[in-house]
Amino acid sequence: MVKRLVFSKEYREVLLKRGKVTTIRRRPLASPGECVDVYAGEEMVGKAMIEKIIEKKVSELSNVDARRDGFRNIKELKRALRKHYKDLNENSVIYVHFLKWIEQ
Repeated sequence: MVKRLVFSKEYREVLLKRGKVTTIRRRPLASPGECVDVYAGEEMVGKAMIEKIIEKKVSELSNVDARRDGFRNIKELKRALRKHYKDLNENSVIYVHFLKWIEQ
């Protein structure tokens, strides 16, 4: 069974434009090489393969990470992460999932 990678509906447009090539989560969601169905809320918006997963602390995130994740800068990314993960701090460990979009 294919795993679901679920995003908030607010990310629908950036997902449809394939403007997100990473997603940052509190735990690994799939294994490298695994394919996932990508959802914005309840709507399936595509399929992707997890290319790799990198473990980092929030303090190690950069503007490059932010742009890969569909944000303009690190401040915007951290604001969004704290909205989704209320207990997040600079020492929190996160997992950056690199996505390869699969065209259908």
